[in-house]
Amino acid sequence: MASKETSLNAGDRCLVYGAQAVGCIAGVLSIAMGVYNCVTFSANCFVAGIILGVFGFLLVVFEAPYCCLMFECTDKVYDFSQRFPPFLKAVFYIIAAIIPLILCVTSISMWFACGLMAVCGILYGVRALRKKIDSSGDSGDVAAAANRDTEMSDSRTNLVNKN
Repeated sequence: MASKETSLNAGDRCLVYGAQAVGCIAGVLSIAMGVYNCVTFSANCFVAGIILGVFGFLLVVFEAPYCCLMFECTDKVYDFSQRFPPFLKAVFYIIAAIIPLILCVTSISMWFACGLMAVCGILYGVRALRKKIDSSGDSGDVAAAANRDTEMSDSRTNLVNKN
């Protein structure tokens, strides 16, 4: 794990730690809001609260295992979750945010918890797209792109001037 962390550049490291921090906060908030939504008279919001609490617990275990040191299996689950590609994590977190929200749309607390969970998924999606762009060979260098554009415009003006 340590060798993987040191091979990341500064932008990727910020995305990884930012997604983990947002995931930890979203997980704790999801557990709290799940319990809060279980104290309701609506059956849909009760079920949504249970689902939100379970997804919040999974989010905490996947992103911040140090919050659950009382469970012995936390490290194994964390290591297992770190083998997933960022795109798969993004899809999982966004779907996990949508499911409880569909069941109980009227609860403001549900919107806050599911919104933070979706933000965590979006951060992992950005990381996956960034990794895809970096692996395709394009460094994303703005100066190199501008240099290519000026070369193209110079060659076009040379063609126009010759005729």
